[in-house]
Formats: sequence, structure tokens, C-alpha cells
Amino acid sequence: MALADDVTNRISTNLLRELTNQGSTSATSVNTTVLGYAVADASAEFKSETGLDLDSSLASHVAAGVVGVIYYLYSYSGVETSTALKQRQRWERLLLKIDSTEGAGRRLLPSTNSTLSPTAEQRNARPDMERSRFGGYTLNMPRGGSDDPDINDLAS
Repeated sequence: MALADDVTNRISTNLLRELTNQGSTSATSVNTTVLGYAVADASAEFKSETGLDLDSSLASHVAAGVVGVIYYLYSYSGVETSTALKQRQRWERLLLKIDSTEGAGRRLLPSTNSTLSPTAEQRNARPDMERSRFGGYTLNMPRGGSDDPDINDLAS
């Protein structure tokens, strides 16, 4: 089933007639050309945001696609309404959700096919840089006679 069919099956004919025939109070049917433009725009944005083709056999894609089509129909009017804004926010949330679970934004779990294995950590072992072989390297601090109080405090 195409997205246009999903929209017409889920959204009332009266609302679709108003949204697809904006400015025409005498319209008696849904303008399928305008509906087709909204479907194309929603499908294109779905593809660009998620990296996936909108699949009408997946319920999550259909749910997002219908909201996207309605948003585009509202936006074609050129009038910013709270309903159009809510549809846009809902559309963006659904796109983000699909992108994070199915699309290019999903988390890739780390994996390797390396034959190397990490060395087991020894309990209470010091790292190389803290071993005693570095103990002989100490700074020779000046002893007294300096005007710097910090150095004199260390010397005493």
C-alpha cells in the first residue's frame, strides 16, 4: 500500500479536502496532485533524515509518514499555526526515533576479529611508570638563601 493510500485511510476526507484545496471553499474532493506532492516531500525528508526508504509495510514508517504528509499539507498554506508546529515537532520526533533504531544514527556495537587478546590485569600491580627504578631521579631543590618563601618552606 502506498503512503498516499495510508494517509487517505487514516485521515478524514474533510480534513484532507481542506488541506489539499486551500483557498477553495467550493472543493468537493481531495486534490490528489497536492496530496502526491506532500507524499513525495515527506518521503524525501524521511530518506534524507534516516537514510532509509519509507516502507509502507512497517508500522513505524507508516506512522511517521502520515504525520509527515499532514505536516507538509499544513505547511503548504504558508500560515504558521500551532497545529502545524505540533505536527512538525511530532514528525521530527518520529524521524529521530526511527533513525536511532533502524537508520544511519543507530548505535554500532564494537566488535573485532583480531587474534590478539589483552593481558590479564594483575591485582595490586603498579604501572611501569610508577616502579621503583625511577626512584633515584629526584630534583635537587635549592636549600635556603632564596627570596621565594615557597622554596624556603620546602627546605625547612
